[in-house]
Amino acid sequence: MRIEILFPHRVKNEAFRDTTEEYLRLSSRFVAADLLVQPLADRQGRLHPTVRARLSDGAGIVLSEHGRAVDSDWFLARIERARREGSDLRFVIGDADGYPEEVDALCKERIALSPLTLPHELALVILAEQIWRTASRVAGHPYHRG
Repeated sequence: MRIEILFPHRVKNEAFRDTTEEYLRLSSRFVAADLLVQPLADRQGRLHPTVRARLSDGAGIVLSEHGRAVDSDWFLARIERARREGSDLRFVIGDADGYPEEVDALCKERIALSPLTLPHELALVILAEQIWRTASRVAGHPYHRG
């Protein structure tokens, strides 16, 4: 099982970039988790072929403030299910303008990390932390305490 995060551009905020990289590095002890930096669409708004290919297997989960509210237990159940099924997970984070409509059609799930609208770089940090938290819980590591 692999976890991928599709993110539309290089993380500009150094603190967010370093924190994301650290959480993904920590996660790698338990699960393969990677950040794929790739524009989601071309200048005409068409979904980038690389993104379409990554989402074509139905493993995509798009992050949206309009998505279903989830908590850490949801992440645990979702990652455990993917491990059982031997499937991958791909999380998609849009940029300041959101994401192309075709992403919704290709992704089976739409989730919200918070009822607040978050800057996309902050959403990336929160997602990376939840991947680390969940991977460590699955492995029995004491990081998660509640």
